[in-house]
Amino acid sequence: MTGKYFINDTNIWDVYGMFPPSGKDFYAQLLKAPIGKEGLTKNWPDQNGTQRSFHNIEYEDRQLDLPFVMYATSKAQLLEQYNALSAFVFANEYMSFKCVDLDVLFTLK
Repeated sequence: MTGKYFINDTNIWDVYGMFPPSGKDFYAQLLKAPIGKEGLTKNWPDQNGTQRSFHNIEYEDRQLDLPFVMYATSKAQLLEQYNALSAFVFANEYMSFKCVDLDVLFTLK
């Protein structure tokens, strides 16, 4: 598990004992295509139709449900890992998530 998933360059297996469960569509959630926002349009009064700009395509934010398993050898270790992760998540508005298998870096909020 080590070296496969990183949050802000932190190996989540080594620090938090976390990994995604197999068979839970983890990669499908990560790779789900975003919905595109409607671009700029101009409806000229003296012409039929609309003029559309396709230069700056933007996308809607996505809600992801990413399940993880947190492994620990004792209840005390599990609570320590969980509290450390919670403190980290609440202290950072944005974080990067790197999945080495996909060779992709995601920015999460």
